[in-house]
Order: sequence, then C-alpha cells, then structure tokens
Amino acid sequence: MRVGWLAGLLLLTITLLGTANSAPSMDDEYVLTTRETATEIVLKATDADIAVAMPEAHRMAFYVIAGPEHGILVGELTDVIYSDPKTVSVVLTYVPADGFLGTDTIHVEVVDPFGEADAAIVQIDVQEQRIPGVLAGNWTSEVTYIVSPGPAQSAGFTAFRSMFTESYRIGALTLKSVASLQMEIDGIIKDMTFDSLRFDSHISLTSIDLRSTLSFDPDADVWADVFDYFLNTTRWSIGGLDLTHTWYVLNTQTDSYQSLNAAVNLGIFRLNNLTRFNLDPSCHYVFSSNMSSLYWSWCDVPMSAQFSITDAGFNYAQVSASSIPIERWAWLPEGLYANTSLRFDLSSGKVFTASFGWRPMQIGCVEIFAELDLDGPGAGPVTSDTIIDGISVYGMRISCSIPGTYGDVRVVSATSFVDSKNSTVTGQSDYFEVIRLSGPMGSCCGYPGTWSVATYFNEAETGVLFDWGMTVIGADVNISDHFTGYIETVFRSEYFDDPRMEITLGWTARW
Repeated sequence: MRVGWLAGLLLLTITLLGTANSAPSMDDEYVLTTRETATEIVLKATDADIAVAMPEAHRMAFYVIAGPEHGILVGELTDVIYSDPKTVSVVLTYVPADGFLGTDTIHVEVVDPFGEADAAIVQIDVQEQRIPGVLAGNWTSEVTYIVSPGPAQSAGFTAFRSMFTESYRIGALTLKSVASLQMEIDGIIKDMTFDSLRFDSHISLTSIDLRSTLSFDPDADVWADVFDYFLNTTRWSIGGLDLTHTWYVLNTQTDSYQSLNAAVNLGIFRLNNLTRFNLDPSCHYVFSSNMSSLYWSWCDVPMSAQFSITDAGFNYAQVSASSIPIERWAWLPEGLYANTSLRFDLSSGKVFTASFGWRPMQIGCVEIFAELDLDGPGAGPVTSDTIIDGISVYGMRISCSIPGTYGDVRVVSATSFVDSKNSTVTGQSDYFEVIRLSGPMGSCCGYPGTWSVATYFNEAETGVLFDWGMTVIGADVNISDHFTGYIETVFRSEYFDDPRMEITLGWTARW
C-alpha cells in the first residue's frame, strides 16, 4: 500500500503498438544469510503482458534505486529470465561487508516497455551462525483507517494486509514459506481472507541449480482450486552447453507443460533452442512447439532472429533489432532510439513493426519527457507508411538535493502537460503536478529511518492554475534492530469524492 510515486519517473520508453497495457507488480523480498557469507537474491516481478515464448515482445527492465549500505551486489541486471506464471526475474549475489551483522535493504523497481513500473524493498538479515542451520523470518502488516470520510465512504478500517515469511538455510539449501492474509470489502461487508500460501526451495550444487515453488490459494471457492501451481526449474551445464528444464503444473491440466532450453555461445553469437511439451487431457506430454533463437550484436545494435514451429507446422520467422540509436537530424532530439522487427507468418504474410523511444533530456537537474507524433494509416504499429510529424513534450521533472542534519534531503518537482501521461510523470493518474521532499532522519535505535512529504495538484474546473488535491506524509522508523514501524497519512480535497483523511500503519518484525 505504499505510494510508489517514483515508479515511472526513472525510465521513459515510448511504444506505439496500440494495445492495452497492464502494469507490472513486484512484492517485497526477505533474504537471510550469515556473517561474511554471500547469498543469492532473486528480484522477481509479474506482468500479464509477458510472452514467455517471445520475450522481445514485452521487454522488462530492473533497476536498483538505493542500497545496499553494508555490502555489494554482484551480477547483471540485464540478465532477465522470463518464466511462467507471467514472471520475470534477475538473480544477483549479495556480499555483506566484512564483520557486518544486522539488516541491510535494497530498493528496486521493475519497468515495462510502456514506462509502467512498480517498486519493492529487499531486506537482507545478516546473522551469526549459532547452529548448523539458520532459522529466521519476518512478519509485515499494514492497516488503513479512514479518519474523515468523503461523500461515498464511512469512517473505519478499509484495508488490512499481513504477510508472514519464514526462512531456513543450511549450507547450499534454502527453504522458505510465505503466507499472506488480507481484508476484502464487498459493499459494506468486510471479510478476512487467507490470500496465498507459497513454499520455495533452492539448492545449488557444483554444476546443478534447482529451484521449486509450490503455491496455494486457500481462499478458493472450490476445494479442487486450492492448489495454484507447482514450478520446478533445473539448470546445469555440460561442456559449454547450458541446459534448463522447466516443469510447470497448474490446476488447469491442459495449461501444464514441460520445456527444455539449450543455450550455447558460438563466438559472437548465442544460440537458444526451446522445446515445449504440453499436458493433454489423457495426462500425456505431447510436442507443442519449438523455437530457435540467435542473438548477436551488429555495430553495437542488439540483434535477434527466431524461427518457430508448432505441432501444426511452421509458425513464424522473425528478425529484430533493438535500441537502434537515431542520430540527431533536423528537429530530432538527442537520445532517440528505435526497436524494429520483421516477421513472416502464414496468416499475415510479411509484417514490419517498430517502436520509438526517447530517453529524457537531462539539462542539469531538469529532465524533459517527450514522445513522437505520428501520422499515417491508423494508430497501430509503425509501418513504412507512417510519418513522423514531430516531438511532443509532455512532462518535466526537476530533482535536486539539499544538505540536512542527518543527510541530504531530496526535492523533486514533476509536472505533466498531458492528462493521459499523468501516471508516467507524477505516479498518479488524477494529478498533473507533484512536489516531493524525502530524506533520512535520526533514530533512537537501529539504523536511521526515512521520511517523505508529497503534495499533488489537479487542474480545477474553475480555471485556477493549481488546485490542491492530495498530500501524503510518510515515515519509516527503526524502533530496534528487529522492529520497524511505518506510518502514512493522506489528506485529500473533495474533488474526487475520496476520503478526506486516512492513516496507514505498518510494521515489520524480524527474528
């Protein structure tokens, strides 16, 4: 329930494919390790638009916003793994500083090709190894209460979510369980539901890496639907050949499958071959599809080629180029790039598509957001008949730091010039302007906490230039090394008939 207003301001990618887009989702993660022992961190997000069989159709990117403070991260954020259920992940290694004991945090975010984003916090507990195995966990809860209701609400509790994580690690084996409880409201009826239950396991041996996830939905109406999915991934290498076997079982039998991916580096080329077998109604695995992919770089431009067949025969062939820099010419700005693909299939024949992006122009502490204006047949994919009319500036962001008692205070002012771009620029679709201050604060115990104040404005129908819409005040306070409290207060105008004032309290207990 935290306001992830920063999401969407850090990366701008303009795509022109003309389809509805779903925002990605990312949950907080909890990791356990012992003194001076490196541990693996998996950044994971879900997005309904991901096509596991064709990742280039919806590229996802991970970013580290802040941290860690007491260690380093090793790994490449660009090594994104696409898997079911509609999931992307990046595997990193956290190495704690020599002698460090305590809690370290990493703030991360995931961004889709449309600029939609979500943020999360990875909490890492570094403990002394007192026994052969290490058992630890955390309990995170948040509750929201409407203090001053609007015309459409009544005072009282409106949201509650609690997540319990338990982790056990011994040697190369890590076991983790995650349970989630939340309050659902149907009209005026409030109901507590056991939302999800998940078990994860991971073991890494000399040349084999094995991960398993077993997920349940305890709130399912039908007992047979309580089981959600089982996912097992096994990776190993043989003489330079990287193999990955995936076993994915759903409660809908015909959506279950097994797949085998083989990858090998051939000089400047990397060759992948993915074969998939679906589970049929008679509980037999039958051939479903095969896709061969070739990746290389040409003049510093990432290139790829795919050839796909199914059980019915030829499916498609496609050649793609991504992040093609477009040199400044005439009115074109710097930082413009293109992604293109040429696809051949039996139903549509030859189809050329492209998307253009423009990285925000940085002028000192000012970023300018813009997109291309297109003219041509329809608003769909860019084709050879599409005409670029010009550039439309739709947002501006000013960011600077001011020295403070406990550290620098971050000041951000973001303005959207187009209503449809409000969420990309300010993080709130209803507000075109945000002014935000944030920074660290002193703490009696543990590590320093953080505070933030954000005020949003909307365009009033009265013609007033600025009309106050919402102010969000939040703070994280480390009460001890094992307990962190969180408070957020939201004040609103009556413009959208939202609650005038509501308070969210959250806490995380660690052991």
